Amino acid sequence: MKVLKLDEDICPHDKDFADYIVCKNCEHCQKLTDKAAECTYTNVKKYNLMYDIGRVKYVINFYDGISTHNDGSPFYGIYCFSNKKKLNKQISELVKEGYVYGC
Repeated sequence: MKVLKLDEDICPHDKDFADYIVCKNCEHCQKLTDKAAECTYTNVKKYNLMYDIGRVKYVINFYDGISTHNDGSPFYGIYCFSNKKKLNKQISELVKEGYVYGC
């Protein structure tokens, strides 16, 4: 979601472009910005899933909360699977280690 901040006190949520604008004093907009800020913490262990990328059926992208690139952006490692049983096993191991899905 693209977020543009306005200095106006008017909430444009009744318009078509409401997903792209965040107003100043709206509770709905405040929840959106809080959720976005939650996901940008660099010390949170997180993972996400992708399907059917090239010849790979299942891909897990994971971030350990520590590794970063030279510019400070998070470094994601990957696991590639063609078997759903192995995918589920790896997901359960990540969850045991404290990884959170999403973000």
